[in-house]
Amino acid sequence: MSGRPSAGPLIGWLGVAGGIILLLLAVQLLARTAGGWRAILRGLRRELALTGRAFAEPVRRWVRYRRGLRLLVRVLGDAQAWRAAELAVARVHALFPAAADRPRLRPVAVLLDRDLVGVLVAGAEVPAPPQPWIPDDTDPRLWWIGRADAAEGGEPGAGGVLLAAIGVAGGRAVLLDLLTGPAVTAVEGDPRAGRAVVQAVAAQLARRWPERTAVGAGIHPRYAGPSTSDTVRAAAALGDGGFAICAAPVPPVATGVRVVALGAGRGRVRRLVVDRRAGLAVHGLPLDVDALPLARAVARTIEGLPPAEAPPPPPGAAPQAAAEAALGRSAAGADRAAAGAIAAAGALAAAGTAAATTAVAEHERASGPTG
Repeated sequence: MSGRPSAGPLIGWLGVAGGIILLLLAVQLLARTAGGWRAILRGLRRELALTGRAFAEPVRRWVRYRRGLRLLVRVLGDAQAWRAAELAVARVHALFPAAADRPRLRPVAVLLDRDLVGVLVAGAEVPAPPQPWIPDDTDPRLWWIGRADAAEGGEPGAGGVLLAAIGVAGGRAVLLDLLTGPAVTAVEGDPRAGRAVVQAVAAQLARRWPERTAVGAGIHPRYAGPSTSDTVRAAAALGDGGFAICAAPVPPVATGVRVVALGAGRGRVRRLVVDRRAGLAVHGLPLDVDALPLARAVARTIEGLPPAEAPPPPPGAAPQAAAEAALGRSAAGADRAAAGAIAAAGALAAAGTAAATTAVAEHERASGPTG
């Protein structure tokens, strides 16, 4: 029997050490093939960041949606906010009368929050605004004024201003002046998101501008309105500022008629392009609008929307009777149609709530990991 210790454990440990060395050499070879350890760590950090954003994005979208919804509900339900925005636009209109040396300068949109009103002026060579207006730091076409200052120095008539909310941007409600610019406003892009925007605008007009708004068939399945051509003729019979809300593109319309239509427009139109996530871009304007909260906000505030100040009808005009004749209806039928047009606002707003809910669900389903 020998007294020497057994070499078995030592050989085992040497084998383990050799395996570890071979593993490290293989890892180093793979790292060199991938561009080195720095490249691997950069890729790992990038993948972790993408994964974190993919999980956090639905939460951020929901928070952004709720914040925009609260803002729109607060603004749309505040009659003083509407009045301040209309007066601000009217004051800018007064600065650029039609006979001025810059006849094409016109206010086209309003950004509205708790304390300020911003008016976006479209046109070439927009001048510096007079006091008390303040130009925006990043875009001189955007003029700011305090809501309290908008009515100072006398209240100009706001009869030539008709605002409609289209969403939120930069923490402010965005409203378009539908009586300024091209007669046709075409809502293009994703059909479902675009229809929700048209429904919300139709509900606002049917509530705020009922005597001069004709809502056509196809805007909402629960409201059977007239055909597109009949809707345009009815709006023309309602006098200057008559609006036709149509579910299909329309040909060029007569002077004085204004149209909000779903689908690509022809000729000179104002294009609102909506993507599948309810992001809205106004062609030619520096606005990146989130229209997702719009439908539900209109649904919540539809009963409290203030009426718009309509311009006086032309002498001798009988808008309601003319609309009846244009549609070929009897007096009783016209009364029922008018009642249906007013009631359409509630139906369209209810539809907007469902559209907003569907859009939120689609956003969440589409927000899976992208890395």
